[in-house]
Amino acid sequence: MRPWRGLRCCAALCLIAGCGTVEFEAPPGRKVRILEVDEPTTIQAERKVWYALWGNEPLGDNSTASMIEENDLSEVRMATEQTIIDNIISSVTVFFSFSVRTVYVEGNR
Repeated sequence: MRPWRGLRCCAALCLIAGCGTVEFEAPPGRKVRILEVDEPTTIQAERKVWYALWGNEPLGDNSTASMIEENDLSEVRMATEQTIIDNIISSVTVFFSFSVRTVYVEGNR
């Protein structure tokens, strides 16, 4: 039974494995003020960012610059999170080396 212990441990680690980076940056040449946690915002945007190779390689835009540009924001607050839905999706896709994170950008024009 001992060999199965290691296999179960590896399987459990695979379910939580994976990382990924998000580049919190403003579009080039644009002045953007970072908002405090409690400051009000009028615009909220979110995006799913997919990663391959357990978070090593983003499969799309992993920068907040395009979200700031799309919403024409001059004041922003940014965050990334692995939501419950992201965890459910990643618990299956991680076996194929893929994971997902949600990026949030809130702000004012």
